[in-house]
Amino acid sequence: MYLKKANTRLAKKLSENVPFVPGTWYIKMNENGTPVKTLQGQSLYTCMNNEALYDSLKTREFTNVEY
Repeated sequence: MYLKKANTRLAKKLSENVPFVPGTWYIKMNENGTPVKTLQGQSLYTCMNNEALYDSLKTREFTNVEY
C-alpha cells in the first residue's frame, strides 16, 4: 500500500470535515493504483505530518508516497 497526496480541493474539504487534524492529506492506494476502499465502498484517507510520514515509511506501513 502506498500514499498519494490529495489534491488541493479534496484536502480543503477533508480539513473542513476534520479541522483538528494537522498535516498533509493523503489517499491510501493499493499497489495496483486503485484507492483502498472500506466494505461500504468509501475511499480511505490519512492526514500525517512529516515525522509521522517518515516513521510510516521507515516501518514499511506504506511503500512510498506519490506527490
